[in-house]
Amino acid sequence: MSQLHFYAMGLDLHRVLESIERLAGEPVKYVQSGFSVSLDFSIYRTYREIPGLGRASAPDWLGGASYLVLDAAEPVGLEHKVFPDFERYGVFEGVNPTGISFSPSGAFDGKVVIYGRLATMALTEQSKALYRRATTALKKHFRRVDYAWVGPEAFEALELGWNLTQRVNAPRDLSLKKPA
Repeated sequence: MSQLHFYAMGLDLHRVLESIERLAGEPVKYVQSGFSVSLDFSIYRTYREIPGLGRASAPDWLGGASYLVLDAAEPVGLEHKVFPDFERYGVFEGVNPTGISFSPSGAFDGKVVIYGRLATMALTEQSKALYRRATTALKKHFRRVDYAWVGPEAFEALELGWNLTQRVNAPRDLSLKKPA
């Protein structure tokens, strides 16, 4: 498994996702991932359709929005789980081995930026190539600060004293620090 953690705000994400979508003319799609009681998983043909991109939807990265990024022509695989009292449908990389996981970063209430993540289980050559494509685009626009990559807009927020963190209620000493 490979993963890359990052901090980004609206414009930062737009730059990276625009690069991913334009790279080599190979279209991608973004599929809302996770579990649901129905087969109603949103599919976005471009990042511009993703609602609230650049704003964190939860006070921590695990509770926020997450997407499976796939080549546009690739069918979406679903997992169906039946339990004694209920059933769920799931979309995630395990049943879509050619895709990668994308959890967008974004600003949250107050002066907080919740981090995001690109990840792959690297189960196929397609997923490895898509991950390289995404991380190359991100690294082209972002800079490395400690353990994470930081977009220009998020870096400016860091310099202005914003809290760049995995979760709002984490101790501040666990937050990303301004470089010296």
